Amino acid sequence: MVGRSAQAKQKLLAAHRAGITTVLIPERNEPDLDDVPEEVLGQLTVHAVSDVRRVLELALEPARPSSAGAAGADTRDGGASRSVRV
Repeated sequence: MVGRSAQAKQKLLAAHRAGITTVLIPERNEPDLDDVPEEVLGQLTVHAVSDVRRVLELALEPARPSSAGAAGADTRDGGASRSVRV
């Protein structure tokens, strides 16, 4: 989520329905988590962030050794889990 959002609950529920397991929210939106059902929160990893450096640290992974040349290997997503900033 970018900035304060009155729709934090709806965005987190949509992320959950889409199979997203990790979300980043502005630290000031952390109180909005009280509105999200516990069964949904229990399946999400929510990071409340206050600094763009932390966002980058969480969103970007260090480079991994390439398995280029491996037959049939699909490395487009680097094998990363489905995560997104909502």
